[in-house]
Amino acid sequence: GRNCRFLQGDDRDQPELKRLRQALAKGSSCHVILSNYHKDGQLFWNGLTITPVRDESGQVTQFVGIVEDITERKRAADALRVSEDQFRSVVETSGTVIIGLRPDHTIFECNRAVNRTFGYVRADMIGADYFEKILPPEHHAEMERQLQLVLNGEIVRNYQTPG
Repeated sequence: GRNCRFLQGDDRDQPELKRLRQALAKGSSCHVILSNYHKDGQLFWNGLTITPVRDESGQVTQFVGIVEDITERKRAADALRVSEDQFRSVVETSGTVIIGLRPDHTIFECNRAVNRTFGYVRADMIGADYFEKILPPEHHAEMERQLQLVLNGEIVRNYQTPG
């Protein structure tokens, strides 16, 4: 029977609370993610979805709220984001050319070493066909063979593309 604001502790200025209040005022549905606190002060995260219940005349009589503890999901997402940032930093600062290819040979990612090695800026590379842009024609067949090995789940060790 208590209002759930007691879970927010002193954290009453969360931007998502404004969205929640607006939805309540408008009588509309919404989903928000809120930080809350256990009795012992430990932080946890809630996903809250509210949906209005209307009477025959269309007036909102109440709201149904579904609350889900998403603490572990949020922690995993935050850890993944940190890991991706670290990986991106390693790739960007590497002196070795790193190019991400799709199965159709389209370049979807590359690092700064491409500029030092081939003279292209990232914008020149993204969306280009690697075989046409970088790889000499005499190496197309071997590179295609190597790509097929990777696409088949095999690990390719110590293969360097010429170019």
